[in-house]
Amino acid sequence: MAKKKKSKGKSLIDNISEKVINKLGGAETLFGLRKVLLNLLIVIILCTGVVISLHQLERYVRRLPIFTSSQVTVSLESQPPWMSRALASEILTKSFMPIKGKLAELHRRGLDDKLPKILAYQLDKNPWVKKVIWVRRTFAGSIVINCTFREPLAKVKSGRWYYLVDYQGHLLPGRYADKSLEGCGLMEIRGVAGAVPAAGKLWANKDLLSAIKLVKLLKTMPFRKQIRAVDVTNYAGRIDPSSPWIVLVTDRDTIIRWGRPPGQENGLEISADQKLALLAGIYKRHGYVDFGRSFVDIRRSATEVDVSIASADLTSQ
Repeated sequence: MAKKKKSKGKSLIDNISEKVINKLGGAETLFGLRKVLLNLLIVIILCTGVVISLHQLERYVRRLPIFTSSQVTVSLESQPPWMSRALASEILTKSFMPIKGKLAELHRRGLDDKLPKILAYQLDKNPWVKKVIWVRRTFAGSIVINCTFREPLAKVKSGRWYYLVDYQGHLLPGRYADKSLEGCGLMEIRGVAGAVPAAGKLWANKDLLSAIKLVKLLKTMPFRKQIRAVDVTNYAGRIDPSSPWIVLVTDRDTIIRWGRPPGQENGLEISADQKLALLAGIYKRHGYVDFGRSFVDIRRSATEVDVSIASADLTSQ
């Protein structure tokens, strides 16, 4: 009886299995389903592993010095030939020192993408900076800046101090004693009237702007090194209407009577180009732009100047 029941039980299980297999489409279908489920499980495990790995990688990267450091490294993309390393460092330091804490805090919080805009705005306020071209963050986390600067053209004496101005007449930062600018190669401008403006502002005095125009003309002349200063003390005849508005002072403290500013001769004097040509001729023939005299007046016609020089030449022989 027991054997018969067992046989019937086995038959029942087999019947159920057969029905399940038949319902699922056969044994091959069941095997395929198992394979799909196994592949799905493998994919889930791999995805979980990738997520965990990325999380661990992020934690590792965040521990690197460029992320944990509170320092923001800033440098110039290129430095003009005339600019010293000390000046470049001073420009960057003075520009960013007021917001150093803010930059460090943004850096610690991982908000370095905000740094370029903030740095560009801050740098644009520096009187040495003419225009900010771009500010970028490198892969290593440092900041690189590309901008143009105001190049010093001349030193202007006002009172007992000297100030630097660029080619357009903007005042550059700082004031200097005479000896501190010795050997700098900049021409001096003397006799400018009025108060000194704030750094970065245009020094808009007509006498200064006229002197700057003349300094730029003299800059390319072969006798440039023999001219020490442009003196506008008597600009527009404010002291003596009969005296020249502008005089040039040589490195031997002799005088070139230049006259009116370039472009303002109004037919009363020869042009600035003619004056420069006269001085270049004197320099070429005699080796010195003052012709060895205490003064040379070049305000009138070229003929008058040549006759005057020739007469002096005959007298000296």
